[in-house]
Amino acid sequence: MTTDRRELRKSILSVFDTCGALFTTATETPPEDMIADLAIDILCKKRKPRKKPANDYTPLAYALADVCAIDFKSNKPILFAEAKRLSVATPAPTSHLVKLHYGVGGSWYTQDWRGKKGNRPTLGQVRLTWVQLVASDATEQGPRVIKVGQ
Repeated sequence: MTTDRRELRKSILSVFDTCGALFTTATETPPEDMIADLAIDILCKKRKPRKKPANDYTPLAYALADVCAIDFKSNKPILFAEAKRLSVATPAPTSHLVKLHYGVGGSWYTQDWRGKKGNRPTLGQVRLTWVQLVASDATEQGPRVIKVGQ
């Protein structure tokens, strides 16, 4: 046992003595020693640092809050859960694309009947219409043919 652990053990045992904790058992190791050892193990246990998640959904969550007019701080768990669900869609959403398609004047307001009425999208509607709006927007623009000279 190291010196720090010995001192900690003595401190724990003195707490038991001052509190008047009396233990009477027929075991070989007194209960206060077992409790002291357990406390030392818990207090001296090295904790692993938390890993940051591989995917950072913060920009996407902020974009969703912006286009849906939702307060970010009070709805943080919901926004992150929705950003995580949306992130697996194809084409992959980015904060810029979400603002472009669902922001004022975007394809939500020009192509979807709810947007044409002036309604903002909800989180579920963004997820459900993402592929349709982004794909239809890409096909409307289509490939551009540029003829060079003649």
